[in-house]
Amino acid sequence: MPDSSLNEAIAMLENAEVVEIDLPKARQMLDMPDLDPDTLLKAAIAEANAKAEKREEEAKDPFFAEQAKRFLEYAQEHRRSVKKAEEMLGKTKPYLVRAVVLWEGTGGFDAYWKDSSLWVHHGCLGREAAPMKRRPLVIFLEKKPASVYNYVTMDE
Repeated sequence: MPDSSLNEAIAMLENAEVVEIDLPKARQMLDMPDLDPDTLLKAAIAEANAKAEKREEEAKDPFFAEQAKRFLEYAQEHRRSVKKAEEMLGKTKPYLVRAVVLWEGTGGFDAYWKDSSLWVHHGCLGREAAPMKRRPLVIFLEKKPASVYNYVTMDE
């Protein structure tokens, strides 16, 4: 998120862990005028399909005979991701979510939905303790989560 939007986003999350915003606001906050959630979902679908196909091909290779079962399980996971992403097309809305980070420059976020809650993880690299900082994120979801849980990890 550009610095120009950071303070505004932090203020919007002062008394809330998640706030629904509209698509023009998400585009402005991220400085991405062409941001389209369905385009992102379609790219994720293509990537997951490619990963599933790769695992299925690897499972056929005699060199990977011992791993074939596991590769097919991975392929099935990717196919489930494809199905879920296809179901989400046209149904997501942007939300501003409060997250936490340790070292921003060496890390990244991932998030997942469990029951009615959103779990946000930030993993990073580092060699010493770092103070946690709040960081607003824009995440596209089908509905507002009942709660948001944050956790961080650091590897050396």
